[in-house]
Amino acid sequence: MPLASRWLKLCVLGGLITAITTLLPQDNFPVDTCYIYVPLPYFEFSEVSVEPNPTDGADAVILMATIELQDTDYDEEISGARCVVGEDTFEMFAVDTLFDGLTEEIVGRIPVADLEPDTYWIYLSAVTSMDWEEEHAIELLVTEYDPIED
Repeated sequence: MPLASRWLKLCVLGGLITAITTLLPQDNFPVDTCYIYVPLPYFEFSEVSVEPNPTDGADAVILMATIELQDTDYDEEISGARCVVGEDTFEMFAVDTLFDGLTEEIVGRIPVADLEPDTYWIYLSAVTSMDWEEEHAIELLVTEYDPIED
């Protein structure tokens, strides 16, 4: 009988604790997860090119790309693009002359005559009509003119 009374006492206490905790007001604590939230890319940058690369003494390079808005759940569109080289920012232009769609082909001229021969990163960024911005990087090799390669 002592084993049965222990089992009965355990069941009654367990049920009592469950009933009390169920009836108590619950605090909504934020849940800590064991993973890091990484947002999906908002834009897809494709066909990104810079010509000439290496520059071979050119005064400017032409940056071309296609940008596609991935998240179409919102009523927004691509509203602009720009690129940054060092501390200089350059506006990019839509090939069809107007930023107004979910996909845009862009082009821009970047002067490189004042840059010393070295490797630079061009940071191309796109902006939506709701001011969401995301960037893509491309490497540019600035070199001096070499007449021997001609």
